[in-house]
Amino acid sequence: MWFRSAVAVGLVVVVMGCGGGDASRSGRLLTMAAEEAGFIDSLQDRLTRQLNVADMQNQMGEKGEAVKTLKLAMTTLKAEDSEKKMDDFRRIAGWTSVAQLSHRAGDDGLGWKAYVEAVEVLNSVKPESKRAAYVLSLSQVAFELKGKEEAGRLLVSGGTWAVKIDDVATRRFALTTFAQQLVTYDNLDDARIVMRNELDAAWRADTLAAMARNIMVAEARRKESTDARFNSFAGARSPAASSLEERESASFNIDVQYEGNYKQRDLQQGIMPR
Repeated sequence: MWFRSAVAVGLVVVVMGCGGGDASRSGRLLTMAAEEAGFIDSLQDRLTRQLNVADMQNQMGEKGEAVKTLKLAMTTLKAEDSEKKMDDFRRIAGWTSVAQLSHRAGDDGLGWKAYVEAVEVLNSVKPESKRAAYVLSLSQVAFELKGKEEAGRLLVSGGTWAVKIDDVATRRFALTTFAQQLVTYDNLDDARIVMRNELDAAWRADTLAAMARNIMVAEARRKESTDARFNSFAGARSPAASSLEERESASFNIDVQYEGNYKQRDLQQGIMPR
């Protein structure tokens, strides 16, 4: 009990310390925390602590130390690759988190290596139809690291995996989601390539038209929110949207990013990804 209280006090110092001496002590304590985490037997618990320590180091501006901690996290994930105790989701989320935190630490080279590892795990997921659920979240990290082109490549790959989804509504939801993201990147040609994974030309035409309408609505509201000429467009959405919402297909996309899976309020909580 005393130990838990002492640790809690220590964390308060880490978070609140802003003076020169306090910052120095906090930084050293975090370095020590990262080192001690390396002795945790459970790879999942070890990884969780390492990621959270790196996040705190980033917040404190100790970016060089954060990079060192993230390299330890990569070693943990490499060990996991041989032991195979984590499921696909945890492995993808782990590598994605390292990529994100490396980017925030200013080391995009390290972040890119972690992102490549995440994609390699994704490419190994079986059956292929299950890969599509990870694409949107991971593509956002690709955008942070390399921009629209890299994110677009993953989204196009997502379309080739989504076409293997048997449920029509879920498949169309996935394709529409990927295409809409590509549209935000002004990559309209690839958006159409993704849509063409669905054989129903009428659905493709209606969905692309609905996307255009939604853009018109947004533009109209920016210019003049009360313009009556655009009232008929209000609430426009993809033809597949209503049925998908009723089926709660919006939960199709799996969040593999750091905040949604590993970030903890207190390091002692021991929260693991779902």
